Amino acid sequence: MTISNDLQKERVRARKKVNENVMVAKVLHDENDVNIGHFNELFADRVNKFCKRTIKKVLMVNPPGMSEVDFDESLAFSRRYWCYPPYGIAILSERLKEAGFSCDILDLNFCLLKSVIDKNDKLSYQEKIDGFIEKKIQDVKPDIVGISVMFTMSDLPMQYLISKFSAMGIPVIIGGIHPTNDTTGVLERNNDIFFLGRFESDETLPRIFSSINKYNAEPSSDIFSDVKNIAFSEKGKIFQSTREVSPALNKYGIPDYCDLPIDQYSKYGQVGTYHFLRSESRAASSILAKRGCRAQCTFCSVRSFNGLGVRSRETEIVLDEIKSLYSQGIKHFTWLDDDLLYGSKQTMELLTAISELNLDITWDASNGLIAGALNVEILQAMVDSGCVGFNLGIESGSDRILKSVKKPGNCAAFLRASKLINQFPQLFVKGFLMMGFPGETLSEMRKTIILANDLNHDWYPIQILNPLPSTKIISSVAEAGQMGSHSLEEKQKEGTNFTAGVFSTLRLKRAQEKSDNSKLIGSEGDSIAHEKIKKSSLSNKKEFKDFFSEKDFNEELIPHQTAYADIWFSMDYYINYKPIFDITNPDQLRKKELILEDITNRITRDNPLGLFFLAEVQEKIGKHEAAKESREKAKEFRDKSEFWDSRMTAFSL
Repeated sequence: MTISNDLQKERVRARKKVNENVMVAKVLHDENDVNIGHFNELFADRVNKFCKRTIKKVLMVNPPGMSEVDFDESLAFSRRYWCYPPYGIAILSERLKEAGFSCDILDLNFCLLKSVIDKNDKLSYQEKIDGFIEKKIQDVKPDIVGISVMFTMSDLPMQYLISKFSAMGIPVIIGGIHPTNDTTGVLERNNDIFFLGRFESDETLPRIFSSINKYNAEPSSDIFSDVKNIAFSEKGKIFQSTREVSPALNKYGIPDYCDLPIDQYSKYGQVGTYHFLRSESRAASSILAKRGCRAQCTFCSVRSFNGLGVRSRETEIVLDEIKSLYSQGIKHFTWLDDDLLYGSKQTMELLTAISELNLDITWDASNGLIAGALNVEILQAMVDSGCVGFNLGIESGSDRILKSVKKPGNCAAFLRASKLINQFPQLFVKGFLMMGFPGETLSEMRKTIILANDLNHDWYPIQILNPLPSTKIISSVAEAGQMGSHSLEEKQKEGTNFTAGVFSTLRLKRAQEKSDNSKLIGSEGDSIAHEKIKKSSLSNKKEFKDFFSEKDFNEELIPHQTAYADIWFSMDYYINYKPIFDITNPDQLRKKELILEDITNRITRDNPLGLFFLAEVQEKIGKHEAAKESREKAKEFRDKSEFWDSRMTAFSL
């Protein structure tokens, strides 16, 4: 096995850093053990400091999905930013109201995108955000504000919101996946947080608010003995309460969006990843039937947040939610479930019941399905109930890699699933792929290319592994010397999340302006992994290298991160583009046309590689004039870009 000198040096630095992190974690753990008996008293002190009032009105806030430095209006106009309705907040709203509290929602992500696209004013990003906040505070006059943060890309907006609301004299709490995954870092960076809610807070948050109200009426720290799933910082130390077992979902009602215009969300951004399969007139929203996942993938944070196992909502409640959203104009649903097909009997019951509603709806499963859960009966029920597309978690073509990351499946299982899927050509199927696993060789990366070609799914988003703070794989990535030159803490602040949208594009654009102004490719142009590759390619002015070419292929090489940009580009080409030359099936060609049109019309409009292959598809299906136009555009954009020309030349295009 060949290991580059850079990688060997990186491993030495990483081992030292891992040891330091282990020591830091041990110290924090010991401190919590020593002070655990004082937790109730400490929390009572925080109530005295932050919230000497009765909590009646709660304002829940969804922050912008991108900071001001990352926000690009051109991306907003092309609907490239995510614009999901705030589902988790709406569940909290329903639970809080059930417990007797008044609740309202401020969705700053939606407000910002709508204001920009509708051109309501000429205000700056910051002026818009401040205006939305001040109007909502004046209207609601909340007693407390809760900020729910899904991804690390919203960390900077979160920090601003904490300081903004605190300056207005309103107690601020935060929660969600990002604060749960990086509790220590978030608390250390934000001194004005009342407390941080960890894990699912649907049951614990109403109880905490009730306990605070009881304490303020008759002070006694014993009232807080039932406080669970929170953390706070006191005099430089982090204190965490015990974790409550994740609640059952059978008593939850329909999410309460507090009069948010749910039918407008997909008008201003992406809801799911199959927008190109529906017309703009078909409004989309999200829905959830189950929480958790049966799998134990070491790169995934689902179990660390949702706990072990899978919990289901009652079928009738899900159906009621579908009917409620349908009455508001929603015609397409994207499932938020991480394991939608868990429990074949219950899944069939749900899908059959959806079909029997006889509504004009379609749906997709953008979060991904487990290949081993598919069978002909399930697939037919999916089609009958309105499914138009779904993603499959494949990740790698190496059984060694799949086993090492505890993926629930192997290459043989994926091939069996593909034979079943091929019986349903009306479905658009994407396969999630990843590269950059600890110790992954070029030979194993090539196996991923071969497997993807053999599976013959419709498209493959390919992402570089970016370890999340709470995942099991993060230490092995560091041990393998693949964390890069940044510390673990700096990596967390970068927004290293491999399921989110475009958040680094403005920085990319600025980098391009300083380089050759070339535009770059993303497999679909909408992932953090793609953007990092683009930035890397721009910052390293070296000749493109196809590591899979006959002259450059070294099957035992474990590549250094500096090679990832070129490797990713080559994998994307060999998996998503080159096979188009051999496609003759009309259904497959139509699917390729749809996604290539989305890439070249909406995502990267001056993308000569996408246009080159769009022309190839158009020619095959008889759209000769359109093919001619696409070829002319491809040539125009290629002639303007050394970046594109060097890569297309390398592939003999």
